[in-house]
Amino acid sequence: MNAELKHRREQFIHGNHGSNGPWEIFQLIIIAQFSHILYESFIFAFPNLRKTWPILLFIIDFLMIYSPFIMAVTVWHDHIVLLLTTISVLILFNFSIYVMYNSKRICWRNIGQQSIQYPDSKRFPYISNMMSSLLLATCLAIFAVDFRSFDRRFSKTEMYGWSLMDVGVGCFIAINGALSPESRLINSNVSLIARFMKTLRSSLPLLVIGFIRLAAVKSVNYQEHVTEYGVHWNFFFTISFVKILSSILCAFLGSRINLCAVSIMVMIVQQMMLKIFGTEFIMDSSNRTLNVFTANKEGLMSLPGFISIYLFFVQLGRNYIPKREKVSELLSISMQIVIIGLQSLAIMFAAHHLLEPVSRREANMSFICFIICCACLNILIELVYFLWIQIAKPNFSDYESLVFTVINRKGLLIFLIANLITGLVNLTIDTMAMNNVMSVLLIHLYGVILTFSGFILDKIFR
Repeated sequence: MNAELKHRREQFIHGNHGSNGPWEIFQLIIIAQFSHILYESFIFAFPNLRKTWPILLFIIDFLMIYSPFIMAVTVWHDHIVLLLTTISVLILFNFSIYVMYNSKRICWRNIGQQSIQYPDSKRFPYISNMMSSLLLATCLAIFAVDFRSFDRRFSKTEMYGWSLMDVGVGCFIAINGALSPESRLINSNVSLIARFMKTLRSSLPLLVIGFIRLAAVKSVNYQEHVTEYGVHWNFFFTISFVKILSSILCAFLGSRINLCAVSIMVMIVQQMMLKIFGTEFIMDSSNRTLNVFTANKEGLMSLPGFISIYLFFVQLGRNYIPKREKVSELLSISMQIVIIGLQSLAIMFAAHHLLEPVSRREANMSFICFIICCACLNILIELVYFLWIQIAKPNFSDYESLVFTVINRKGLLIFLIANLITGLVNLTIDTMAMNNVMSVLLIHLYGVILTFSGFILDKIFR
């Protein structure tokens, strides 16, 4: 990449302060998750389309999954509330049609005592759908952020602020915690050394990817935002070290210690450390070239904050992921998630105004609580939808999105392909010179490539 283009792109992402508040981020999270519910509600209302018009239905599937989020973060960024309202009305309309024609199938009596139907023994739809929504939104954001049509307030913040892409980083770590072996108490009876080696082996691919990314970025003179993680650090290193360090901590503490309490303690220590010397050290640009530690101070200093998020969701995974047999149990979980989300929201605002503003760069207390609140919103949406499925009682294979299913199955590989495509496009095309129409079309084409790559990988590695 030539030096002039690199400089323009680095200046393009420089100095972002995020959205005016968290509410807009919450709306975008809901749009991202409502996309698959919109399509599936459409199948509820018009089930015969799958048999009579399969190709047309696949196109509708793709557009309903991808388009709402793409439009929300690009050309319709000033009409997010209107877009969310429209999607919500369409979902309710589709469900009302289903209820109208299937009233005998739906049993409203003793809802709490009804048994829960799972699509298979290994999958929890309210977790897998959340993970797929997050991966899809992340893949779209990392590609779209280099176009001028992508609104700057959604890109990663320079110092402080609420940002959509900052949420993606935190929620990715949160979901990994919820689905980790520690949350499912796998290998809990294995020795500390054996557990550490297993975690190291599982983290090794991410470390390798991190080093490959580092080498690729330096070798092709790719644009960098050093205030994001540092000169050499990147997200793959962060998630690798968070997993390794958290696994060691969980092994020492055992399964009887409540990790939410440990997470809160880590969060408080992190905030105290930042308050005493950390914030000034991180925000000081003059110390960047002193040594390897100062060169990567953002990535290293934010690790305790991300470990706090990871541990919190390891405990939530222990409490809420085990299979439930009755609808009443899911209702109870939903209420507990609401309480946790509201508490984290209140603490976030208090920390933001009294201690320090939300900062992904520092992973401070207000940011940690912000991520907990966002992840709880993610889980709650999917839990409520899963509860509706238990009441509506459709056949699972009859309504699920094919696009969403393949993202769920091959999410990590699709994420890696998304990073490769993003790099190749940025090296070959001046994305900042594209107008809104062309950029939106190219983002949709990128979605088509990701989807078909997912189907091919699913066939090869089934």
